[in-house]
Amino acid sequence: MSRIKHRFAAVGMFSTILLSNIMVGLVQSIDWKMPQLASQALPFGLADSIEGLPQFPFALFLGMGIAGVILAVFPLALSRTKILLVGLCVLGAATLLMAFVETPLALICLRLLSGIGWNMHFCAWVSLASLRFPRHYGVVLGTLGFAIAVGGILGNEFALALYDAKGWYARLFFVSTVGIPILLFSFLSILHMFKRTSIAAGDDTFPPLFDDAASSCWSLRPMLLLVATIFLSLGAYAFQGSFGTYLREILSFPISTATSVMSLFVLSSLLSPLGGWLGDRLGFFNVLLMALPLTGVIAGLLYMGWQMPLPILMLLMFLASFALNALLLISIFALILKSIVPEQNMRAIALYSTALSFTAPFAHILFPYLQSRYGWQGAALIQICGCLLLANLLVWFVRQSAASHGIGDVSV
Repeated sequence: MSRIKHRFAAVGMFSTILLSNIMVGLVQSIDWKMPQLASQALPFGLADSIEGLPQFPFALFLGMGIAGVILAVFPLALSRTKILLVGLCVLGAATLLMAFVETPLALICLRLLSGIGWNMHFCAWVSLASLRFPRHYGVVLGTLGFAIAVGGILGNEFALALYDAKGWYARLFFVSTVGIPILLFSFLSILHMFKRTSIAAGDDTFPPLFDDAASSCWSLRPMLLLVATIFLSLGAYAFQGSFGTYLREILSFPISTATSVMSLFVLSSLLSPLGGWLGDRLGFFNVLLMALPLTGVIAGLLYMGWQMPLPILMLLMFLASFALNALLLISIFALILKSIVPEQNMRAIALYSTALSFTAPFAHILFPYLQSRYGWQGAALIQICGCLLLANLLVWFVRQSAASHGIGDVSV
């Protein structure tokens, strides 16, 4: 009976995160290019982009970062379940209202608000899910990555198909009539699924990785892993944002071929549960220390400018994408969670999401600057290979530090 309850909980939790991400995907394609915004300039003389990054995604990242800082720094006045519900409501309201905006300023504000709501929802969901399944952090985080990828793909593609077939107002009607029931279902499901999730002091069902797990997310070990996360995400976001342009401009690939190669980066997200399972099975330290240098080598080969056969190029692209998307970020996230006491995991999750939120736009700005100074190979060597190497060194240092103090099982 207990196993059946756990399976039911897993299905319910996956359904709520999948449906909420489908809802977000339905309206994330709404931007200034849509009919009523196409001819309007941004207010206050703002440029359309910041160093090549459009203002609208930047506002989304900023909102996510703001929510992460608030959850990490300030005392939590609400329970995890209430934060999850509030985040879902904020996210739902912002995304539904985005379908009816009439000015670019309103769209920027709603993107900011949706970033806040999404990150509240993300942090609380991960915290609650990791408490329900404390011995399977990798699978939990892999399932989350899979749900985000599938929800984004389905929601965005269906919204665009509906827009092309039936026009703008048909999609507005669909978002309004379908989005609200999805919100209501998710809200009620969350109330039912998480109402019994709690933390009991000294409960051995929540095993930390180390015997002296940090009682604060600001302790040395979690902070070193957080810095490693920043370096890892700098390399991952640079690879994601630049390799398609590199294929077209340097290797002279047709747009259709370059798009097919880059689609592997998105499709690799669908293998996130496999990456999480490998982390649980082989040990997160082992996975990181093996995969980080190998990924750096593969990324360096891809930027060498060699005219290699397309199948080999796609194989290397898939390996690098799988490592960055479905293996490394999940493994280092799980290490952060397992190196801190369960009572503080919400703050650790918030710090992790904040690091990713602020690193994403900075990585997209930094790589073009490095490319203009040192060329494509130099920029890839510095920001992608170099950052992965630094992340590897930090992870190795944390493992050696734990081993030298005889702390816990550092093979996991």
